[in-house]
Amino acid sequence: MKKIKFYLFVCAMLFASVSHGQKLCEKLTITAASEDAPSSWLIDGKLQGSSVEYFTDIARRAGVKNVEVKVFDTWSAALNAARVGNVDMILSVGWSQERARYLNYVWPHYQISYLLVVVRKGSTFKLVKYDDLKGRQGVAIKDVTYGDGPFANLVNTSPDMRYTMNIADAFVELKSGAVDYFLGYENNVLAEMRIKNTFDEFEFVDTVPFALSEYAAFSKKSKCAEQLTKQFGKIISETRSRYDYYALQSKYKQLFTMSMADKD
Repeated sequence: MKKIKFYLFVCAMLFASVSHGQKLCEKLTITAASEDAPSSWLIDGKLQGSSVEYFTDIARRAGVKNVEVKVFDTWSAALNAARVGNVDMILSVGWSQERARYLNYVWPHYQISYLLVVVRKGSTFKLVKYDDLKGRQGVAIKDVTYGDGPFANLVNTSPDMRYTMNIADAFVELKSGAVDYFLGYENNVLAEMRIKNTFDEFEFVDTVPFALSEYAAFSKKSKCAEQLTKQFGKIISETRSRYDYYALQSKYKQLFTMSMADKD
């Protein structure tokens, strides 16, 4: 009888411990880029998109009762919010050693984004090797990562590269003739071109110089990070086999196209 009572006592303590752990993450705050349709973009001041819905659903499957989506004006501001712990999680973030200092990445990645080299119409050039960019004036967007390999090294150390705060400013620089090209990930670039209807003004170099695996990542200052990182990764692995995320991506591509058509 004593053994049974002791067993029940231990079970009760474990249950209380688990319950207490779950209460720590009853609310999760997330953010993402505000100019990255169909993954995430603003409509009427609210952040929506395939990544936002996907991870809101994952959070609820993991037992999180309340998911709050926070909006920041720039990608740099969103990253900083994750760095200092003003949000629990940031979406569509590429891996780098620098970011890994303040982020707990959820493995595996859930989408891949291809880097485009954008030029003025009629000004394309051959890009066979990275050195083909040397001697050409380029623009990259601040706080966007290109990994930690040779291409990132070229971008980060080239005297011919300058930086701008967002995709809209990069298009302005290119259109003015101040630079020969700029680097932008496909969602970001295509969404901006659709919004401004500039497909007759710009084109892309044929070669894609870099493909970025994109992750969700918890701020290391989030009390939810330790509890949920592995659990989120497990759910991502399960949903990948069903292509859940790509179904959402298709849905939001249609919604974005429709929203643009309404403005025309």
